Amino acid sequence: MNENIYKVLIRCFTYNQSDFILDALNGFIMQKTKFPYLIAIVDDASTDGEQNVIQNYISENFNLNYSKDEEYAKITCAQHKDNLNCFIIFFALKFNHYKNKIGFKRVEYLKEWIEKSEYMAFCEGDDYWTDELKLQTQVEFLDAHREYMACFHNATIKWEGQNRPDEMMCDFKTGDFSTAKIFEKWQLPLASLLIRKEVDSSDSYKKLIAEFRGGFCHFIAASLIGKVYGFSNCWSVYRKNAGGISNSMSYGLCSFLNVRYAIASGDRDALEVMLKRIHFASIFVAYIKGDIYAKKLLSLVRKDRLFLLIKEFIQFVLVWLPKMVIKKLFRFIDRVLNRNLLLFLCIIIGLFGFNQLFPSVLKSYYEKTFTPLNVSDEVAFESLLRNNVYDVIDRESWSKHPLAGTGSLIKRLRSKVPVWEYGEYGLLLHYAFSYAKNKNDAALLALIKQKFDNALENEFRVKRSDQIAYGNVALDLFDMYHDDKYRTFATEISQMVKEAVQRDGLFLYREGSKEQHVDAIGLTVPFLVNYSKVFNDSVIYQVAYDMVNDYVKFGVDYLTGIPAQTYDLTTHVKLNHANWGRGISWFLLGTQEVELQNENEKKTFTNIRQCIAFKPKAFV
Repeated sequence: MNENIYKVLIRCFTYNQSDFILDALNGFIMQKTKFPYLIAIVDDASTDGEQNVIQNYISENFNLNYSKDEEYAKITCAQHKDNLNCFIIFFALKFNHYKNKIGFKRVEYLKEWIEKSEYMAFCEGDDYWTDELKLQTQVEFLDAHREYMACFHNATIKWEGQNRPDEMMCDFKTGDFSTAKIFEKWQLPLASLLIRKEVDSSDSYKKLIAEFRGGFCHFIAASLIGKVYGFSNCWSVYRKNAGGISNSMSYGLCSFLNVRYAIASGDRDALEVMLKRIHFASIFVAYIKGDIYAKKLLSLVRKDRLFLLIKEFIQFVLVWLPKMVIKKLFRFIDRVLNRNLLLFLCIIIGLFGFNQLFPSVLKSYYEKTFTPLNVSDEVAFESLLRNNVYDVIDRESWSKHPLAGTGSLIKRLRSKVPVWEYGEYGLLLHYAFSYAKNKNDAALLALIKQKFDNALENEFRVKRSDQIAYGNVALDLFDMYHDDKYRTFATEISQMVKEAVQRDGLFLYREGSKEQHVDAIGLTVPFLVNYSKVFNDSVIYQVAYDMVNDYVKFGVDYLTGIPAQTYDLTTHVKLNHANWGRGISWFLLGTQEVELQNENEKKTFTNIRQCIAFKPKAFV
């Protein structure tokens, strides 16, 4: 066994994991590889019988090569009976190295075996591997890509002893990981990591491990000296329990370690990532309470980002501290007064304030906003409508509702919104174009073309699903003027849709969402259908068909024919309100473009459309 050269050394340090170590061992021996690999287990003098569990497992499943008794440990070497590529060396330490503050010795015991290997994999005694091709897949990748120093994969979190379902540890896509991106994800599963042994001997790793302990140093060091690749597949399990170290650390200690790691790595982008993740209000509160790690963290930030610390402190004093004081005051009042009495007083005060304030505000707003239409016949009404549409199209921005808005105070006070920001303007241009074309209204057609051409010259591009309605305008102009710039604009949108479908399986109103919105039907389907007709693109029509078909199936109440605002993509449960007038309009705008293929679906869809459009009493 001493003469063997192992492709991979699996490093497993364990202590008092007798309940879980068999899962780890089974995960090791089930690996199907084209190369020899060595399982190196170091038990740090467990007191729960774990060493006997491991020794018995080796006796039952391995052919013994040799064993020897050293001053510090009993060492056993063996080869698996069936998996001839699988070898094991077991160090049963005679005294606990961690408690005696010589934990680094455990790594030195493996030095001889590390030198005989090309790669190192890791797995703690309470974690385990679930995929038999994990090692083979990772080794093949690193063999084929010499510029990569490490690769890892996702893991499933198993909440041991808790009534809580398993969950995915991280949310990321397969691809490269920079140092900053590793810090952004932060808790990556150690049992997923495979590194070249050069990482372990690099100056970057030695610098980090001298200051810290933990497998995260390998992730960082690998990213500093080469490239790192992450597979999104979950090929291992990470056990977590309420008493674990990661769950027992204070917020101040976690943040302190994060920033220390980032500074030690020397990667400025990584430091920025860590600083953005700190909730400084909590750190300031912890500092006031005497948390030593909060104090250390603030000292670190003061040295490296003094201006940031000043800004966060000002925000804490002016925003967070008053909010906390008010919250404490309400809790005090809640304890002193009867809860029901307090609720009753709040309702009375609220009703009084609404009756006194809001009627006058709303009356003033609507009097300034809306003007009664004084028209005598259809011709006068059409003329008035056309002039108003012309005026709205000609504007560069729209007035914003004074009480609307989200985000900062500055954003809420802003009274104007660029017309190109939302897809409703695209719908207005599209249907105004159809009207102008039917009426031979040259002035209105010229205005629409001028506005759209100006937008293209200013490099306007569709970035969100609710802006896809602008694609209809491009198709209108292409049909009339045959200018390739309109074709290019529309084709870019279709490509964006196809790429999003490949990622999510269905084109969604918000990419990556777990829900589908009825807005997507009205704002995107008309363009998809029109594009498919103009350029004979059956793929893009199928996207539109799937969107409408799914919403008819899962998003519509068949008793009333009313579409819900959203539905859950997994459970198909309808969500949010269904009495939304604009949502019903979105549904009608999109569904009228698609011909459903199944006869039952056609009948259902026809009834729904008739119910919504022509039978409002059915809603009662």
